[in-house]
Amino acid sequence: MPPERGKQLRAVRVGLGAATGAHRHVDDEPFAFEAAHHLEGLPEGHKCGRPHGHSYRVDLRLDQQTSPRRRARLRSRLAEYLDRYLDHRDLNAVLELQPTSELLAEHLCAWTLSQADAREAAAVQAVRVWESPRRWAEFAQDERSGQ
Repeated sequence: MPPERGKQLRAVRVGLGAATGAHRHVDDEPFAFEAAHHLEGLPEGHKCGRPHGHSYRVDLRLDQQTSPRRRARLRSRLAEYLDRYLDHRDLNAVLELQPTSELLAEHLCAWTLSQADAREAAAVQAVRVWESPRRWAEFAQDERSGQ
C-alpha cells in the first residue's frame, strides 16, 4: 500500500515462514477466525483489492510469568471478541481501519490492553496475526508506548 494511503507503524514486524520456537513463548493454542476483506488504494486489478477471505490465526504473546488465572482471563476476552465481532465478517464493514495484517495486529493488541487491568496489561507482550500459514504481522505493546 502506498505510504500516503495507509497508517505507518514504527517497528512492526512482518514475516514469511512458519512459526518458530523463538516466537512460541507460551504453550497456548492460537485463536482462529475466518473473515473477508479487501484493501483500498492498490493499483486497479490487484487481487487484494477485490473481496477475498483468510483463515486467520492470532497469537497472544504473554509474559512467561503470567499467572494461569490472568492468562485465562485475557485469552477468554480475546476469544469472545474474535468470535462475536470478527469471525465470518467483512472486516472492512466492522473495523474503522484498513484491514491489513499489520493494522489488525495493532488493533487486537490495543483492544486486549483496553480490556485488561494494570497487571494483565503488563503481561501482554505482542499480538501476531497470521493471514496464511506463511504470512504474518506482529505488533508489540512497547511499540504502542513509543519505547
